[in-house]
Amino acid sequence: MQGGILITGGLGFIASSVVRAVVEAFPDRGVIVLDALTYAGYMENLPEELLRSDPEKFQVVIGNICDRELVQKIMRSCSTVIHLAAESHVAGSLAQADKFMESNVLGTTVLAEESLKVGVERFIHISTSEVYGTADYAPMDELHPLKPRSPYAASKAGAEHVVRSYYYSYGLPSVVLRPFNNYGPRQHVEKVVPCFITRLLDNKPIEVMDGGGQSRDWIYAPETARAIVAACKADVDVINGEVINVASCEEYSIADVASMLVKILDKPESLKIFSGTRPGQVQRHCALADKARDLLGFENQVSFAQGLEKTVEWYIQNLGQVRRQTKPTLSVYMARETKEPGSK
Repeated sequence: MQGGILITGGLGFIASSVVRAVVEAFPDRGVIVLDALTYAGYMENLPEELLRSDPEKFQVVIGNICDRELVQKIMRSCSTVIHLAAESHVAGSLAQADKFMESNVLGTTVLAEESLKVGVERFIHISTSEVYGTADYAPMDELHPLKPRSPYAASKAGAEHVVRSYYYSYGLPSVVLRPFNNYGPRQHVEKVVPCFITRLLDNKPIEVMDGGGQSRDWIYAPETARAIVAACKADVDVINGEVINVASCEEYSIADVASMLVKILDKPESLKIFSGTRPGQVQRHCALADKARDLLGFENQVSFAQGLEKTVEWYIQNLGQVRRQTKPTLSVYMARETKEPGSK
């Protein structure tokens, strides 16, 4: 039997979809989730039957990726690392940049170092399209310059550089995946899609900032999870040292998203209002995803329209869980007198 699979941040939004996909794809391998259980991580994000399963096959460890001693202990039984744990809210990074640098850069360094020591077979680092900043050209391939526009994006770019430096300097078998804008079930209400959905369900106005012309390449989170599983199965020699976009190649503006949600939920257009501006705003993301197809055999299978319908349905069915979410980083940011109704 191969060694276990460590999934960091597995109680969060994208990672909880990854946990489900990995457990299904690798039934003979143990899975360990390491999560600090911060405001965006919830035990409810994983099925109860999974949490109650044999600890030899699946376990959740509550702890921080910056805790070197804890990471050392966990890594002894793991041969694959899927690293998703990160502080991930743009607005929060504007208020607490040091927290983002510590978690995203230092935490990644600890994981890379300990992975190297135990000789993992593969280290899959999940980055973000935010590292690109606004598109210089479109579609954006993996050679697009990195021009992060927020401390969050800068910290994720720094984490990428850490992983790639460990590949070049020490031979850490690693690949960097750059998912574009994820949406779907279990996303925290600080983010734009669930923020809009929950406010519309309460018949409250949704604020479209900066005119709403900012466009994004939207990908349904379970599709991102499927790409990550593909990276687990791919030939290590083929993907080692690579950077790979993970995207749907479907581009919609924030204003488009607002209009689609108003229509899906059958709400009046008057609930859609335009206001404000936000520091660090990215105007356009549009991906070229040929490498994902060629190296991972991955192509997106869920259209944005389909995914948005599925997402709305999930939030309607799980409003109780959603309403228990807290938004500490957002409240800190808004205390600085800048409005932020929801963003990536």
